[in-house]
Amino acid sequence: MGDIHPQAEIHRVQDVDRVLEFEGTMITNITTEVPDSPRWLELELYRLTDGTDRYVLHVVGRSVVFHLHDGPCNTGVETPFDQLPEDSEPCFKCKPIRAVEEIDTVDLESDRHTVHVCDTAADVVSKLRLPRGGASGSFSAPSRRLLDHAAMSDDGIRAAISPVQRL
Repeated sequence: MGDIHPQAEIHRVQDVDRVLEFEGTMITNITTEVPDSPRWLELELYRLTDGTDRYVLHVVGRSVVFHLHDGPCNTGVETPFDQLPEDSEPCFKCKPIRAVEEIDTVDLESDRHTVHVCDTAADVVSKLRLPRGGASGSFSAPSRRLLDHAAMSDDGIRAAISPVQRL
């Protein structure tokens, strides 16, 4: 089993405050999206093909929830009601009205992007560990699934998630 690197492509991924562009291959991606949940997580893992063997981990928290404009939840971005995505859902706490004649502006939750450029596969593993776990900490189910999928085609990730520790 070796690293499988299909033809490299130019990728662009949104970060918190910028778009990062790089040449590489997508190793794997996962989503927690299910039909009955208005919020989900997407993880994408890329390997750069610039000779550095760096990785790019793109994490996106997605939502289609909207709230009362200036309401008690105090979250989201002001959005005209008629511009909401078709699959948008009202917040169960503030219960915004879904009648166009009664409400014309709501606050729509926005996607949250984070990009980690990692020098090594071990850095990728470290970024995916749960914060309170430290070096030997555990992983969320989506993070573990991403790593397991990546290990099937990337030697670096496989070695990083299965290190041998001599006692």
